[in-house]
Amino acid sequence: MQTFNVLGYRWDRIVTIPNTTTFTDGEELVSTTEPAAQQTIGYTFISNLSSGSSGKEVTQLQMKLKALGYLAEDIDATGYYGSATTDAVKKFQTAKGIQSLGIVGPKTRSALNE
Repeated sequence: MQTFNVLGYRWDRIVTIPNTTTFTDGEELVSTTEPAAQQTIGYTFISNLSSGSSGKEVTQLQMKLKALGYLAEDIDATGYYGSATTDAVKKFQTAKGIQSLGIVGPKTRSALNE
């Protein structure tokens, strides 16, 4: 439930399919126990970001930092790069051996995209 909300999915858009419904094409779906951070793997960070930045890339950054445990769970992914995001980026940078400046530059982007 928490990951569902963090990724910005909407509960009002869930469609319930009867368990008697069968699908003949496609691969079998299997459960995964991958960490939530793996769910943001499809996004590639391309921009330099810093305090005051806003937009989709900041939202993706916040979701990734939250999934990795660097951004507190009670902080929403708003798309605005404020002090909480700066602090989370610094923690991420320290963990990755990158100079802890709190801005997303080439080295931090590379680490985020791994």
